[in-house]
Amino acid sequence: MQAAEWLIAHGQPDDLVLAQNRMGNYLPRYFQGRVFVGQYYITVDSEQKTAWVEQFFAPHTPDTWRLAFLDEWQVDYIYYGTREANLGSPPRLPNWDIVYEQEGVIIYHQPSSFP
Repeated sequence: MQAAEWLIAHGQPDDLVLAQNRMGNYLPRYFQGRVFVGQYYITVDSEQKTAWVEQFFAPHTPDTWRLAFLDEWQVDYIYYGTREANLGSPPRLPNWDIVYEQEGVIIYHQPSSFP
């Protein structure tokens, strides 16, 4: 809940958050921005997007793929919590800062676009 409150305070309505699909389903209840994948019946290409999220957090995925993916989809925030930890380790990405870290949740943001 605190991480969602942080996003409410700092995010913008057009910001895109990357998170595991169940968290993507939860965040819009509080956050005014968009999620990459959330409810299956609302998310276009939800199966493919869920697979990409799993690949993003997988430990064997190269950072070059992750960075290209983030750039292609113009992701503003990466949410890493319990559900994402079940998929793999937190990403170590150059040019992305940890802007929130509390109670097992990490939120990343590109410093160049941070308000």
